[in-house]
Amino acid sequence: MLVISSPNPYSFDPLDHDALVHHMTQRPVLATLISQYRSGEIMGVLAKSWKISPDRRVWTFTLRSGMKFEDGTDITPNDIKRSFTRMAFFMNKKKSKSGLFELMEGYDKVESLTSNFTGISTTEKDVIFILTGAPDQFLEKLSFGLYSVVSEKDYDPRSGIWNDPKKVTSSGPYRLINWDSENKKIILGQRNDFLSEVFPNKKFKQVTFDWTAKNQNADIYLEDSSSDREKQGLKFEGNTKNGILYLRAHSWKVKTSPLHSIEARRLLRNRFYHHLSKSGYKVTKSFVPVEVTGVKEGLDSDPVTKLPLKGKIKICDNSSLGGWRSSAIKALQAASLDIGLEPELVPVDTLDLRTQADPDLPQYKFDLRIAGTGILVEQPLDDLKFMVESKQGIRLGDPFGSLRAITSKANFEPQELNKAIWHDAVSIPITHLFLGMWINPKRVDVSLIDLSQPPTELALIQPVE
Repeated sequence: MLVISSPNPYSFDPLDHDALVHHMTQRPVLATLISQYRSGEIMGVLAKSWKISPDRRVWTFTLRSGMKFEDGTDITPNDIKRSFTRMAFFMNKKKSKSGLFELMEGYDKVESLTSNFTGISTTEKDVIFILTGAPDQFLEKLSFGLYSVVSEKDYDPRSGIWNDPKKVTSSGPYRLINWDSENKKIILGQRNDFLSEVFPNKKFKQVTFDWTAKNQNADIYLEDSSSDREKQGLKFEGNTKNGILYLRAHSWKVKTSPLHSIEARRLLRNRFYHHLSKSGYKVTKSFVPVEVTGVKEGLDSDPVTKLPLKGKIKICDNSSLGGWRSSAIKALQAASLDIGLEPELVPVDTLDLRTQADPDLPQYKFDLRIAGTGILVEQPLDDLKFMVESKQGIRLGDPFGSLRAITSKANFEPQELNKAIWHDAVSIPITHLFLGMWINPKRVDVSLIDLSQPPTELALIQPVE
């Protein structure tokens, strides 16, 4: 199976999981205890079964017998505890919130890889999570690829730093065969020693991810619904409008940047919308998808007088991703000129998209970027909290602290956060899209995947015979 992915992956470390392409490249190689990505059910992967205490504070997962890493060593409850302790250590060190670890006892005491994480205990066959209260959506949180099980051979035993981002010891149904030296493709191969009872027997024996061959006759294109692939006889799979395309101001915190001023950001937003509309595009003035209960469009553009702006503004050139992005970048260039700024296009590197999301950098490679993300429409609060509070997520800009003030509440209204995002004009909504993939229906069967969220469980994709 050939999968065309753009942008390219850059790591097999689960710390970098929250990039859409990594959902597809990492998950078949690194297994989680359970998966929520099969249509109609939460399925056990490394876990055979689980039980919950009456007060919902103790969750016991019994592992399947015979589960192994690709090097032949057994996957034990202690391996799972080590993986979670490593992740908790980094989250604590970065003062990042994941939405899961905050529920677990002793998380704030994890200060090294050898700390005794009291929120997890083990027996010969079981992994036991001890929580501080009765959680919502615990299984769904646990399913996220950030909590994949990794071999201790793949990271430094003292620092926890991943040895080589292009190498990994598989704990899942596929293994890494090759990540080519020219950084053009990844090849995964099916593991014959992975228990057949977990995933369908009928799987592709080899999967190639290629991020350079845009026009090949691929089986799958990891693109949103705005791409035009119907002419190639392809079918789009993705049934919820949960994708968010938005303009991100990266340098809002840099005092010398023209985007440091909220008035300048609002002025840019107004002109940007003007040029998009002029080109025939209908803008959705709501960051949170309007399919979320209680969310409404119709946020007004603030009246802004023209400011005496001057200088250059660097725009990340990710137009090769297709869809709305190319038109949005052209509109952004025109909007920049309108307000006295000289736009400069800067080539994109995928790793930059992650590192440049840090709001505390002294300077940025680009000031503006057309970005994308997505949420689970039926359960939006966890995703929205992750966007604001986690340093492993997209890290929404929060110049006045109002976003974190909202998401720190036990419950909050998505529209309240929506209004605050609009007020700050750091994350400027463009439109909402169906996230998913374009498939060749003559070759690929995705009927087992839950298409209400981004496709992640590649091992559930079957060949058509």
